[in-house]
Amino acid sequence: MCIEPDPRMAQVLRRNTAHRPRVRVHVGAFEDWRPAGRGFGLVFAATSWHWTDPQRRWDLVHEALAPGGALALFWNPQGVRDADLHSALSEVDARHGITGAPHGRTASAFGEVPGDWGGGPSAGWPQDECRRDARFTDLRSVRYRQDLYYDTARYLGCLASLSAYRVLPADRREQVLAATGRVLDAHGGGIPMTLFSDLFLARVG
Repeated sequence: MCIEPDPRMAQVLRRNTAHRPRVRVHVGAFEDWRPAGRGFGLVFAATSWHWTDPQRRWDLVHEALAPGGALALFWNPQGVRDADLHSALSEVDARHGITGAPHGRTASAFGEVPGDWGGGPSAGWPQDECRRDARFTDLRSVRYRQDLYYDTARYLGCLASLSAYRVLPADRREQVLAATGRVLDAHGGGIPMTLFSDLFLARVG
């Protein structure tokens, strides 16, 4: 069972899972979905837990999981490994009013523990909140990291898919992407990034 609030993204999900006939896609918010007596072995959320209702989400997860079932929440922020390139890209972003780009932080700014994306653990990291709920046990936070390299064309394609760029008028979006591409080409034709995959795990007792 997949829960997706956006109908267009749900269509993409159905298309991508068409070869798996047992996959079901529910269009709507997690808060509006009910398991109808089913108990699942795993509930996971990818870079989306912070959008759920903090007053209800733990009850809803507990309702959805079978005894011994696991909750897995993960985020995948990235940081630029080249400080000079980060500085040059930041100037482009400032001129065009872009915030939240993947290159908005350096890899060295990230802390050493999961959920620390610069400046200490994120307020949205779920461990402390979950610890206060005695129904969940075996709490773990894990970080994986992977060095990646995007050439200019691939990285611009990635940026063009993000909401910070898609909300711009077409001519302005083309301007900022072109300016970003010129910076990348001037720094060797691409961008070296570190992908941080931060995972929080818990289990229903």
